[in-house]
Amino acid sequence: MINKNTHKAFRLLPIAAVLLAAFGDVHAQENAEVKELITPDSAISAGVGVVNNTSDAKRFGQYTGMNQGGAYGLLDFDLIKRNDATGTWTTLLGRNLGLDTREIALSQQKQGDWKYKFDYNEIVRRDPYTIHTGMTGIGTTTPTVNLIATPTMPATWATANGLAPSNGVAGSDVDLKIKRTALGISGEKWLTPELQFEAGFKNEDKKGARMFGRVGIDSAEMGLRPTIGTGGAGATGNWAMLLTPEPINSTTSQFEAKMNFSRDKLSLTGGYFGSFYTNHFGSLSPTVPDILNRGPLWNGGPAGSSTIAQLASAPVALPPDNQAHQLYLAGNWAYSSTTRTNFKLAYTHATQNESFAAQGLTPAATAPASLGGVVDTTLVQTGLSMRPAKDLSVNASLRYEDRADRTPVYVYNTSTASVGLNNTTNWPSASQTRTNAKLDGTYRLPAGYSATLGTDWERKNAPLPPAKTAIFANQVFFRPQLDEYGVHGELRKTMAETLSGAIGVEYKQRRGNGDWVSSSAVAGNPIVPVAGTLNNVLADMYMDRNRTKLKGSLDWSPSDRLSLQAALEHAQDDYQRAAPVPAVAVTPGARVVIIDSLTLDSSYTLSEDWRLNGYWTHSENRWNVNKIAISDDTRNYTETVGLGIKGKATGRLDIGADILATRDTTTFSNMPAAGNIAGWNGQPLPGNFLPKIHYNTEKLNLFAKYALQKSSDVLMNVGYQHFKTDDWQWGYNGIPFLYSDNTTVSQPMTQHLWFVAARYIYTF
Repeated sequence: MINKNTHKAFRLLPIAAVLLAAFGDVHAQENAEVKELITPDSAISAGVGVVNNTSDAKRFGQYTGMNQGGAYGLLDFDLIKRNDATGTWTTLLGRNLGLDTREIALSQQKQGDWKYKFDYNEIVRRDPYTIHTGMTGIGTTTPTVNLIATPTMPATWATANGLAPSNGVAGSDVDLKIKRTALGISGEKWLTPELQFEAGFKNEDKKGARMFGRVGIDSAEMGLRPTIGTGGAGATGNWAMLLTPEPINSTTSQFEAKMNFSRDKLSLTGGYFGSFYTNHFGSLSPTVPDILNRGPLWNGGPAGSSTIAQLASAPVALPPDNQAHQLYLAGNWAYSSTTRTNFKLAYTHATQNESFAAQGLTPAATAPASLGGVVDTTLVQTGLSMRPAKDLSVNASLRYEDRADRTPVYVYNTSTASVGLNNTTNWPSASQTRTNAKLDGTYRLPAGYSATLGTDWERKNAPLPPAKTAIFANQVFFRPQLDEYGVHGELRKTMAETLSGAIGVEYKQRRGNGDWVSSSAVAGNPIVPVAGTLNNVLADMYMDRNRTKLKGSLDWSPSDRLSLQAALEHAQDDYQRAAPVPAVAVTPGARVVIIDSLTLDSSYTLSEDWRLNGYWTHSENRWNVNKIAISDDTRNYTETVGLGIKGKATGRLDIGADILATRDTTTFSNMPAAGNIAGWNGQPLPGNFLPKIHYNTEKLNLFAKYALQKSSDVLMNVGYQHFKTDDWQWGYNGIPFLYSDNTTVSQPMTQHLWFVAARYIYTF
């Protein structure tokens, strides 16, 4: 029997069929996407990379693990598996397994229940300079300095600098490197739906050697100073400058455990963080010969004074063992959907208590066995964010930090030969309190505008130094209190559906509250500098300063294919010009620091298969510092251009190219305060006597990826790098930097390098 309901049902069948077909495809597509998310692909990549030469690979291989010419194995993998029955994920990742920058990580997790992870990684930092030396024992705490044969030098230069011919031992090139090896383990467990426990441990070993130097020089109490090129003892033996690489063998361990709690409007995190540093080397004591490249080392002076060789070989402390322990509690509370607050409380106890004897040092009889360093830091922070009206949002924060240096004050210097050091004490100068407050609000205006206006304030307080903390009067200048006030604003505008921009401004003013003071060389309180005693450059962190920042940005998408972005920024710090004490015409210290930058970025979709991108940046940095005798105006200009293109050449072949070029120039303007100044060789030096320094780099990378099958690809890379510089800091006009034992440090001024790699990638 057919009734009206049956008839209606049969009339709907064609429509239902169409809908079922359409939405069935959508449902199938969604299922495929979900399946892809819960069963992601694994992949293995294996191949070989070739560097074409060794001489120019130093800069390229500084961190890549490929600093020598030749072939390198390339092996990476991502193995990801999900157990559908238990919902457990297992992940095994490997990177750069054929190099000494390898990484490997294993993790398992059941989402919302538990997780653990093991990871291991290595990285090697190689020094990019060429070091030629006869030193033995590099990387140990007791290297031996050996005078090597005099390198080829212009005769006029050797004569002017008192360089004596030497037939010392043969030297060789050495490569300094630092290897870091890190092992970590972490885990988390949900104890309840509201309570989670997390813990992690990381251990890093660091071994190797890095650039470090020693100087042996006669003291001021003997009435002698180094004089180069003037003949006599001054040109031969009253000073020595040596390259003595710092040996590195240390371990840093970090441990953290915390509990996370979340319920309704409240979330809390509380825990412990510990850091432990152990240096397996305590001090550096090189063996220095009595004769170097300017002849025998001077050994005169008052009875009991050290010779130049003894001063150059005396133990120098390396970073001591230390540790820090922190307890913290942080949280968020949502008063309502429009108002939230957050806070953080933290207390850190840091100590440095390694004995001097364990470091290979011999303290004075009146000094303790160790520094006994203690710094306790208390942090209190709170913030508030709210939306009191539909178009208005407000943020406020307050932060207070009290860093108390509780290191005991002792007399460490009791020498009778160096009278200026006698009875001076250490200064626990890490003590400081900092308080800052911030308030800003953003209001959405009509016509697509939004405006932000804010203010901030910061105060720093530091205690006065104890008496007898300087080896001469007015050694350290600082101010016990600094206040900084600032305002900032920003205006944003959506000018069209495809065009938006913003401009912003910030102004801050820092002022010291009270006189400049210095550490004292006599008993009594710290002193206020008087006329004629201001002989040091003031630390810019304590100087009065006006800071101005301007910035603007523009984002334009004239079509679906083309997008353009631009950003402009100017920042300027102006330091006080007036002298802090009478009878000093100009404040010795920073005058002005200026940073300007402009960035243009764009991307263009040529077609469905091809995409082009490019960017250009230009920056200028200026540092103007008054050094009493010289006004130093240093400027740096950097320009970078990058272009890239990638796309599908065929259905199976993807290709692309990236080009990067950088131009970096530093100029120096050294103008004497009055007339010319005398150089090291007694000859007058005019202003602007330091040459410019240029760093130019060009990099090219070509790649092609060909799909052999659905699950396998071949990837080819060809890279080229060109580097050129005239940096005179480690060599000038073919003359390398020369130490007193004829050790030289230099770098190739021009470097070219090709890198070719081929990989097979299998996905499953």
